[in-house]
Amino acid sequence: MSQALFWAVTLTLIRSLGVCLMCTLLAVSVLPTLSKQGLIRRVWWLLLLPIFMPPLVMGYAYSNVALSLIRHPLLNDLLYSLLLMMRFFPVTLLLLHMAPAAPLSPTALHNLKLGRLPRWRCYLTHGPGRLLAMASAMVFVLCFTEFEITSRMGCTHWTIWLFDAQVGGAPLRSTLVWLLLPLSVSVLLLLVVLIAIPRRDERQHLTITPNIQHLHLRSAGLIAWWLLSMLICLIIPWWWVLKPAIGAMPTVIVQQQIWLEIGYTAMFAILATSLIWMLMLLCRRLPRWTIWALCLPGLAGSLVVGLVIMSLFQTKLFNGLYDTPLPIVLALTLIALPAGLLLGPVLKEQSSSTHMTWLTRLSLDKQHQRLAKHLRWQQQVRGICLLIGILLYITYHDLPASALLSPAGMQGAVVRLYNLMHYGKYETLSAMVVMTYMLPPMLLGLLLLILRGRKLPDYE
Repeated sequence: MSQALFWAVTLTLIRSLGVCLMCTLLAVSVLPTLSKQGLIRRVWWLLLLPIFMPPLVMGYAYSNVALSLIRHPLLNDLLYSLLLMMRFFPVTLLLLHMAPAAPLSPTALHNLKLGRLPRWRCYLTHGPGRLLAMASAMVFVLCFTEFEITSRMGCTHWTIWLFDAQVGGAPLRSTLVWLLLPLSVSVLLLLVVLIAIPRRDERQHLTITPNIQHLHLRSAGLIAWWLLSMLICLIIPWWWVLKPAIGAMPTVIVQQQIWLEIGYTAMFAILATSLIWMLMLLCRRLPRWTIWALCLPGLAGSLVVGLVIMSLFQTKLFNGLYDTPLPIVLALTLIALPAGLLLGPVLKEQSSSTHMTWLTRLSLDKQHQRLAKHLRWQQQVRGICLLIGILLYITYHDLPASALLSPAGMQGAVVRLYNLMHYGKYETLSAMVVMTYMLPPMLLGLLLLILRGRKLPDYE
């Protein structure tokens, strides 16, 4: 085992622990505002916007800042940790907000304390501590397997070390041996998530009831944090990318190569999303442990999946399919499959109002039928479109597995951008970044506007 890899894993471990602890503490402190404050309860989804900032664009935007801090690695590492905290804090908040109830109620926990059981043991094994452990472990894995931002900021990270070793000519067998150490850390934390999730179906929030004054202070803190995260994660990065890209855009937009590469990336994403959707339909009635087993490869990180798929298709049995789109589509499927299996039941959840909408469609009145179609869009189709958009986002923006498995002559735009970013920031590259990352969401947004353009029928 390489000493440099051990040092990179150690630093990544310390950084990820710090980020996940800070995210959990902040999420617990502001969690009551999501259900108590009227305005935040209606627009809380705005907190999720930093998650959808392409991480490679964020790293590209801050690459010059990281270069200016090359003599101050600690400050650079703190900046990188702050970006991770801004990016993954909404994930922690969302996990705690939508998590099932703790196994035991506060009254039952109090009775256990009266029975002289250790306080922390009751809290962690039977109380809200299980939910906090689940959210912290999940965010830890996201930080521990992050690749795109750190690749541009030059921080010590095991994913960068391992990726550089593989593309630098290290034997694949040695890379897989080196992979065992970080992979064991990720799997251990994922097992914590699996064990910590309560087995109850009802969704309740953590029982935190601050007084009104504290609630207003927490709401103000949450709004301030959201504004700061929007500034650091969205406004500043896109401004630094868009400003130099404007002048070079007329030259880049007529280049056939960039359009072809965007098409390859979109094709791989669409194929993987379609395969994920079919797997979701097949997995609807599988037991819980089977679904988690299917999620483990993707949750272990894109680099892990890419290396394992690469080793699989270099064997004699599958070597003939190595230069085809099959390896990359299979890798993207495994990477985004956890999002489909875990978010799918939530976004497509059935309710009594859904059943009433279905009954309304049986009416012979045409106005009732049109009303039922509109309500079906509001209740089901919108959630399905959101899920498809999330799957397309994950598969389109993936970098490590795509860089390892892209077929010859079919290199995606994201991989080419990553290779060109090694030569610094310049106007043409910024224009290519804008085209690659802004064109797909603009097309999806236009499609959603067309679908939402159907007006609600007048109902007397």
